[in-house]
Amino acid sequence: MMPDKKVTAIVLNWNGMKYIDECLGSLQGQNHHPLTVIFVDNGSSDGSQYHVRKHFPWVETIVLDKNQGFDAPNNLAMKRALSEGADYLILVNNDVVLEPNAISELVEAGERDPSIGALGPVQLKYSDPTQIISAGGYFDWKRGIVVQCENRPVINQEVKFLSGAVLMLKKAVAERVGMLDEDYYFYGEDVDLSTRIMKHQYKLVCVASSIVRHHVRGSTAKSPFHVYHITRARWILMRKHASLFDWLYFIPFYVKNSILGECRWYLRHGYKDEARAMIWAIMDSFRNRLRSTYSGPVDLNSSPVPPVGEEGG
Repeated sequence: MMPDKKVTAIVLNWNGMKYIDECLGSLQGQNHHPLTVIFVDNGSSDGSQYHVRKHFPWVETIVLDKNQGFDAPNNLAMKRALSEGADYLILVNNDVVLEPNAISELVEAGERDPSIGALGPVQLKYSDPTQIISAGGYFDWKRGIVVQCENRPVINQEVKFLSGAVLMLKKAVAERVGMLDEDYYFYGEDVDLSTRIMKHQYKLVCVASSIVRHHVRGSTAKSPFHVYHITRARWILMRKHASLFDWLYFIPFYVKNSILGECRWYLRHGYKDEARAMIWAIMDSFRNRLRSTYSGPVDLNSSPVPPVGEEGG
């Protein structure tokens, strides 16, 4: 009989009142035990942190007084989980609903193979469960983009990238490889972690029998916030992990498609803030800077407070 492994699920929230009941309810309904849930509220203003304390008293809560991005709050919770004896850590977006056996299937797969470092479920679109959002994937270093596997796997498959929307780590891997790199703040950290795990000779596996449903929202699409953080993360990833061979392909690709293509499109259609955000992001990625506004000079004394926690990774 497989020994019971303590799992801690970490749910990061920012003003996610309309999602958290279903998310936490699905965690409460998991058939894996023991399971602890840590709910990290990222400075919400919608009262969701009070709602959780009232209606989900079994959930451990961490309430932050301001938005601290995606990485630092998750790292804070993971450190607490490890100090409390967790064998597995699983990051769960607050807009994800897990099938009852989602966590047990991940743990079972992890226990069968000690060379596995991280595991992820098959993510289905909440509004259309026939559509695969992610079944792992890989990062194309020549183009600097994530390529998601969108075919539903029949058996567990080894991949080169696992989405941070639902990502399980073994204790030994978190301690040896480290947690989320806080240089990213928002976007890119799951690619970075996947890459570091593989560099330590661990496998990444998408577990075919572990299923979650994920709300897909585009609230930051084409906004200066989205453009800035996607661009900044892309360049940080390349700077930290890409080979010289990758750079030789990436630079002309980026110049043609993003600077001469996307950035020029923004300017031509009047989206000056988005174009400006892209340029600032490239410069900030090399300066290790992070800004709270994306249409003017950086204020190094300000604390960035974008809407992070509702979605991320």
